Amino acid sequence: MIGLQHTLYLRRLSLRLALLGLGLIGTGATTACAPLPRSAPIARDAAWTVSTLEARGMRLRSYAQFTRAARGELLHVYLGGDGRPWLKGRYPARDPSVRHPLVLDLMRLDPGPAIYLGRPCYHGLAAQAYCRPLLWTMQRYSEPIIDAMRDALRQLVARWQPRAVLLVGYSGGGVLALAIAEQMTLPVYVVTLGSNLDVRAWTDYHGYLPLAGSRDPAHSPARYASLPQLHLQGARDAAVPPATTVRYTAALPNSAVRVLQEADHRCCWSAPWQRLLRERPWLSRLPGDMRARGRTLSAAVQAVRS
Repeated sequence: MIGLQHTLYLRRLSLRLALLGLGLIGTGATTACAPLPRSAPIARDAAWTVSTLEARGMRLRSYAQFTRAARGELLHVYLGGDGRPWLKGRYPARDPSVRHPLVLDLMRLDPGPAIYLGRPCYHGLAAQAYCRPLLWTMQRYSEPIIDAMRDALRQLVARWQPRAVLLVGYSGGGVLALAIAEQMTLPVYVVTLGSNLDVRAWTDYHGYLPLAGSRDPAHSPARYASLPQLHLQGARDAAVPPATTVRYTAALPNSAVRVLQEADHRCCWSAPWQRLLRERPWLSRLPGDMRARGRTLSAAVQAVRS
């Protein structure tokens, strides 16, 4: 009986997703022009440069914060979380964006060069014809999303010509950071913050439906073994408890894990992130000349802030 109820629920959910994607349910009229991105206020306050990228037939929003040139440097690229894919835990959102992504607050602390790379259909782009709720619900970490973001990152690399990339992924953005980094040709270091690195364990823990069609790092961790990576976890994180990521991190003993005692999923990441930006532990995994420049920059930043 339970199996039959589950099957019927999945059918109703699939129908709802299809109808919402066609615009046959929900409220509010759509217009030809994209609405103001939910993250626009914080980007405007920080005087960042907002750009729209085309990749794999999709559009993505980026926010650039450069206090110095990126050519030959380490480019910090921030990826946000899943936003608000569901309303009240049951209804697919028409726009999954959130007004103030946490990762943009963290990027504000970065001395740069730094860029925030949004996902397809986020930040004012949900009205695009290809945007269907499946892309931010069940398929939020799917290959089309990953490929589009990787191609967009390659465009940014071609434009700014950094020597290496630091990918910083918050929450579900950490899943995407690993997948994107896997096929990049230049050196990439991955840092995740409160990320659901074992997607199946995370959905099981919360009683969510499995994310069919999405990448799960814990399903094949060996493919990420060559990536230098650091995973930051909040000891008080009820959304992504550290215990739900063990299957992934235990399979990669060379990956570093730090548990922040004061952090939950939303609160208290700024101070630890500032400390990490001063420490710059990723320097040891970068080319030698970049390590020297990085140490000089770290000393300069420390002197200014002390």
